[in-house]
Amino acid sequence: MSKKAERYVLAFIIVGYLILAGSYAQGPLFEPHDEDLHYDYILVLAKEHVFPNPYPEEWTEYLQPPGYYLLNAPILALLPDHDFKDRYEEMRKNPFAGELIDIPHQQNRNQYLHDRSESFPYEGNDTARNTQVLRWFSILLGLFTLYFSYRIYQLLWPDRPYRRLLALGIVAFWPLFVRMSGAINNDNLVYLLATLSLYLVLRQMKDGPSLKQNIILGIVLGTSLMTKSYTGFLAIPVGLWVITDRRTWRYVPLILALTLGIGGWWYVRNIIVYGNATFYDHPQLQAWWVKPGGRFSLSYALDTFPLIFHHFWAHYRLIVVHRPLYMGFYTVSIISIVGMIFQAFRFLRLLYREKWSVERRYAFKQGLVVAGFVVGSFLMIFYICGTIYSGYQGRYALGAIAGMGACMALGLEGWLPEKVKRPFVLTSITFMAALSMVIFAGYYRFVFTVFPPPNEVEHPIVYRYDNTVELIGVKEISVGGQPGDIVEIVGYWRALGTATNPNYVVSVTAFGSTELRKHSYPGGGNMIATDWRAGDEWTERYFMKIPRDAETQKVYPLSIGLFDVVTGYIPPITDANGQEVFPVVGRFIVHGTPVANPAYDYTLGNIIGLTPTSLRRNGDDITLCVDWVSLKATNTDFHYFVHVYQGEEYFTQVDGQPRSGDYPTGAWLPGEVIKDCMTINAAGLPNDGWSVKIGLYDPTNLQRLPIHDEAGNVLANDWLSLVIGEDGAVISQP
Repeated sequence: MSKKAERYVLAFIIVGYLILAGSYAQGPLFEPHDEDLHYDYILVLAKEHVFPNPYPEEWTEYLQPPGYYLLNAPILALLPDHDFKDRYEEMRKNPFAGELIDIPHQQNRNQYLHDRSESFPYEGNDTARNTQVLRWFSILLGLFTLYFSYRIYQLLWPDRPYRRLLALGIVAFWPLFVRMSGAINNDNLVYLLATLSLYLVLRQMKDGPSLKQNIILGIVLGTSLMTKSYTGFLAIPVGLWVITDRRTWRYVPLILALTLGIGGWWYVRNIIVYGNATFYDHPQLQAWWVKPGGRFSLSYALDTFPLIFHHFWAHYRLIVVHRPLYMGFYTVSIISIVGMIFQAFRFLRLLYREKWSVERRYAFKQGLVVAGFVVGSFLMIFYICGTIYSGYQGRYALGAIAGMGACMALGLEGWLPEKVKRPFVLTSITFMAALSMVIFAGYYRFVFTVFPPPNEVEHPIVYRYDNTVELIGVKEISVGGQPGDIVEIVGYWRALGTATNPNYVVSVTAFGSTELRKHSYPGGGNMIATDWRAGDEWTERYFMKIPRDAETQKVYPLSIGLFDVVTGYIPPITDANGQEVFPVVGRFIVHGTPVANPAYDYTLGNIIGLTPTSLRRNGDDITLCVDWVSLKATNTDFHYFVHVYQGEEYFTQVDGQPRSGDYPTGAWLPGEVIKDCMTINAAGLPNDGWSVKIGLYDPTNLQRLPIHDEAGNVLANDWLSLVIGEDGAVISQP
């Protein structure tokens, strides 16, 4: 590959990273992990010029070393902020966030309620504007991380442009790395400093140790320690370099002095001011410790450490991607690991068969340091997993992202024939960029976006709430599932004006059930009522999980209402004619479990099977029990009729829907067996000579369903005639 072509690919990677990271930066305010707390820390340093005391705070980032925050404070000192204390320090959390987290496209993933002022040009919202500025500073840190990553790859593979481009593409389009780059978070500085540390070590391995380079290394290591304590893992790659190169030994005291001097003063200060270096007795940390005092738990580390591999590629706290995408990442990772093993075996076999040349010894040391960089990072995470309950967070692993990119590129590209490397690498980089964009637009941005209704609403409805907003339709009027299922309900809304009440919450309820209900701020918290404008239209998707112990074969009226979540006030609801109504939009069905090849004696219209199970009389009441069997789905809610005859004379009857109307036929799943009993009052009926006739009919046209017996014969009058036999069993009459 020519240098010009390499520059074009580099430009594509850098521009792609900036577009993606910039897109994440445009996301809702303070949704990235603890971003509000990071902003607060910077604001205190910028405006009050003091290190804040963490102990009065219940949940805070004040426990963190101040390196990242000190870098950001001068920026924020130049910008006014009249909103954070009033608007965001007491910012309303979304109380419904995180429900049913395993659904990738579920709304209510936002931790906070958002309004229009958080979007460009951020009118009347200093905090939103300042957050954008600080997010772009984080993007700049990520850009420098990419720069030094590529410098590392140039040192590792000076004559392999495809491999180093592939490694850089892996890093630049790693979804979690790009997302973190577009957020205010001290991990971004860790990624840069860790990458720079590895670069400085590899650079000195090539050029030889120097005073200048080791002064810079000491400053970088000290700043790392002053940014986050888990950067202690850098001692492993630096230590391996020192052990394998005696020329570095004279610089060790200098590196240690700078590291401890720059990074250690913070911990010494804490001992002087608070009596401990790391705030281990703070209530927040006390709640995190697996064991009292932060002692290590090997069993807990072994249990939770594997979870890191579910989180460090594309896991965004409350936002998850579909499992097949993660399976694809696992597949690529396994292939790269196999490739690395193959490359290592080939290299060791070469060393075994031939003498160690200067070049091979140098390559071996390089590999040892890079491996120590990656392994050291995961060893540190393993320790964190055994210390705090949430130690498996994927962002911790990205401190070694430059090393992971190198290892994956080596494993993927190293065993390919030369003629396929160019198309493979270019295709892989393009694919990774596209995949990262899909994850942003299809998962991250999706849950914070309020979408308009379709051009044609499937089931139009008009329910007006307080003459401020109206429900204009739903996607389906019949929804449901079995216990354990998650049911989606889609509603379409239109604003009639701006509400004065910011506390309106949508209530989706299976009326009559105490468990089947869902509450949500409009737009999942992204369309609060005071932000409505006349004519705004939007779609809302509500997900409701049916409890595993829910009563089955039950249908509830499904309603969508609105209420004040603070006071409980329910606004008046009217239809298109201005009449007050209860807002029923359809029905919610809890199905039973279908049976494979269920038995039945009779068929009604080839739609429903029927087996009489008992017929008995108790005084004036006659009770008939049957098993209905759903043979295929139907949209019709058939009614049964049970006629009582004395001889050939009609005596009385009862009509209704199965299960006393609780489970109409239009709700049945094929294969379901519905046990049902019907009681008829037959006062005055003689004790002998009576029979009952049962059948089904369509209530819209009163047409009965034809009945066939097991032999296929059609029964007269489209009914089944039943009597009590001598042994008390129910028997049919011809």
